[in-house]
Amino acid sequence: MLFGLVLAALIVITALNSVRIVTGLRADVAGRGARSTEERYLQDALAAVKQDPNSLQARWQLSIALSTVGEYSRAQAEAEQAVKLDEESVEAFYALGVAYRGLRDNVRAEKALAKSAGFPGSHSEIYREVYYELGEVRSELGDAQGAVTAFQGALGNGPEATYIVVRLAQAYLDVGETERAKEEFLAVLGYDPENEIAETALLEMGVGRDEIDAARDPIAHQDDNS
Repeated sequence: MLFGLVLAALIVITALNSVRIVTGLRADVAGRGARSTEERYLQDALAAVKQDPNSLQARWQLSIALSTVGEYSRAQAEAEQAVKLDEESVEAFYALGVAYRGLRDNVRAEKALAKSAGFPGSHSEIYREVYYELGEVRSELGDAQGAVTAFQGALGNGPEATYIVVRLAQAYLDVGETERAKEEFLAVLGYDPENEIAETALLEMGVGRDEIDAARDPIAHQDDNS
């Protein structure tokens, strides 16, 4: 979850043309470790708030940074400050929802994330992460159909991401839509052939090895389908 939050935050920072854009995150994490990246991001966020305590962007970014290192109570406080600065900020309510989820308060997390998703005028990348977190929270609350709707919303905003497609497929299983789940899991293997979650799920659903292999490499199996 922590690495995902760092990625989400950096996606948003890039989309909003932040002063300091961090590039090459995946290579950096591989070389130095995820923890050092999280701590560096936190230090930058603390410095930004110190420089301008009334900056909306600095406040919500600090909230996300605190969540990445497990400081959820402090993250909540910073997100609440961001909300006070702008009560219709997509990013502020997103940060608040992430903090609530970290505190295991999924009821308030769902409300904050749903509110965030309802505000217009921001970049699609942040909406993708808002809907993804909303889907996770709804799933944890036992709202399987609501989770499906949220994960669908995540896929509708920004580039398609494997982790979202996997969660959508799992949500389809939760509501009993087996065929749609199968389609999504097979699609995952089409652009991530080594995805073990998708493969395991398909095998547990009774999908044969031939069909799984065909999804991984459809060109090689064209003759089989002719």
